[in-house]
Amino acid sequence: MRLPLDENFSSQLMEALYRSGNAWRALEEYQRLRRTLVGELGVEPAARVQALQCAILAGQSLDELDMECFGPRRMLS
Repeated sequence: MRLPLDENFSSQLMEALYRSGNAWRALEEYQRLRRTLVGELGVEPAARVQALQCAILAGQSLDELDMECFGPRRMLS
């Protein structure tokens, strides 16, 4: 079952993929989520999901990432 708009599910999947050595698949999941959110709702992913993507891109340890950070949603113009 796919949950295309569920940011919690997607962030957990991204974390699992990254921790198992599949950073590129984690980044693919971020892009899929972002495309869906922007296309259907006109919003960017939550700040915590964006922070996870940045950490993966930088090769950082996810243990240092503050996963409780919820930022406001931004509408795209």
